[in-house]
Amino acid sequence: MLAIRCGVALEDSHLHPQTDWFVLTAEANPNLDPVTLTNAFRTEGELHIFTSNTAIQSFIRIWKTHLQAKLNSVHSQRATALGVGVTTDTAVKELKNLGMPIQWTLLDVKGDEPRLNGLQWTLAKLEQLNLLPGSPLHLWTKTNSASERILKEFRATRTWSQWQTHVHEVYKLALAESAFPLPIAEALEHNRPICFGVKSAEVLEATVTLLLKHLGVKSAAALPSKVRFCAWEKSALQKAQELCLQPRLQPFNEFEKLISARERDS
Repeated sequence: MLAIRCGVALEDSHLHPQTDWFVLTAEANPNLDPVTLTNAFRTEGELHIFTSNTAIQSFIRIWKTHLQAKLNSVHSQRATALGVGVTTDTAVKELKNLGMPIQWTLLDVKGDEPRLNGLQWTLAKLEQLNLLPGSPLHLWTKTNSASERILKEFRATRTWSQWQTHVHEVYKLALAESAFPLPIAEALEHNRPICFGVKSAEVLEATVTLLLKHLGVKSAAALPSKVRFCAWEKSALQKAQELCLQPRLQPFNEFEKLISARERDS
């Protein structure tokens, strides 16, 4: 069975363009307000949560194109940054290498327990550490993000009337317009088994959309029977249920074995 990892260009830096499939691209949000972004760094000691690697890379681009000249006059400014999981916590470290006038503190929320992925767990941990609601929070994310909904729901369950939160939609996702990968096209043409590995709802939906477009069919149910999927994040599993893909789901460990075999043979 051919195994294909699917992802977002720029965000999924561990994927390889020659063997994996970027089904989405990240683009700057054209509706960004530079003044609002500048104001995010006018007060010291605020928390900045980045919801993805793409959010971090988008922020870096914004810094270089919009914010650098405006904030060069800010001296000894301090801000605290973290992600929503191990991967983004690691990627946030890149902020300290940008030569900013901002002195970033990189917050480790793990402590003695495992670091779980997700904004909900991260917010609860910040509350446990007594950092909320004392610190204003800036959420750096994509347009129409589930993270914004999670933040609103979290706040709704608290009585923190004075807690300040700000959501910065710094990028949007769009379907990839690149040519359909040849190995996938050949597998579909010859009805060979193929499994697409997806980690999020957006990636799964984009993968199915591109497959439907390529094959000229109208629903996931009409995909060839040998097309399989492997989904591991909660949002992807929920989306798989919505698309009635449960009978096509492969266990994650089996998909990883296929990927390992593919890389050994390459």
